[in-house]
Amino acid sequence: VALGVIAGPGGSVTDKNGTYNYGQEVSIEAFPDAHMEFVRWEDSGVTVSTFQNTTVSMTNPRSLEAVFQVAHYEVTLTNPGGGGDLNGAGSYQYNTNVIISASPHAGYDFGGWQGDGLTDSNALTTTTVALDRDRSYVAVFNPKSYLIEANATAGGNVSLASGPHLHSTAYDLNATPWRGYSFTGWTSESNSTASLSTTVDKNATLTITGPAKFTANFTEDLYQLTVASGTGGS
Repeated sequence: VALGVIAGPGGSVTDKNGTYNYGQEVSIEAFPDAHMEFVRWEDSGVTVSTFQNTTVSMTNPRSLEAVFQVAHYEVTLTNPGGGGDLNGAGSYQYNTNVIISASPHAGYDFGGWQGDGLTDSNALTTTTVALDRDRSYVAVFNPKSYLIEANATAGGNVSLASGPHLHSTAYDLNATPWRGYSFTGWTSESNSTASLSTTVDKNATLTITGPAKFTANFTEDLYQLTVASGTGGS
């Protein structure tokens, strides 16, 4: 039984042309050129296999052609720390100039791309990838830092970790009254853009979304004095 094996444009095949016994199993393999990829084996225009290395059963004459196409490569974008949206990931044909972009969320600044093969400055939120292989990029978003003030009225102290104070980060805010004083609550300026886990407890958690100013309030303790007289006086 006759077998013919040829390669279409973009690759080569094992030379298995010849005559074989009826029912004989013949292994054939296709080899794509650089930046090409194997697609399928065809027999008179009909797909017989999508495996690059396959076996054909010689039960009838065969004329097999390996079909190739321009290779496709993957662009992978990751953002481990959150803080923004990414666009441009996907599968693209070889030699395509792929545009990738990063959009920071509120409270974040774009810090650049990590990865090689960029044709523009990696400090740009939108840049271009010259695609000659699979590419993987990490987008860096940095949380903004804000001015946070923590003050105390007379009668106590307040503590807050030193800055920088970063967007969407939680910090402990603690008030300590002096002897003879009591903590009476937290107040904040109207334009403060941060939230407190409590306004009545002296130990609170502050979650920051912008500049803020908080005050720990204390009042002097009052005591009851009772004076009584014994028999014989007042």
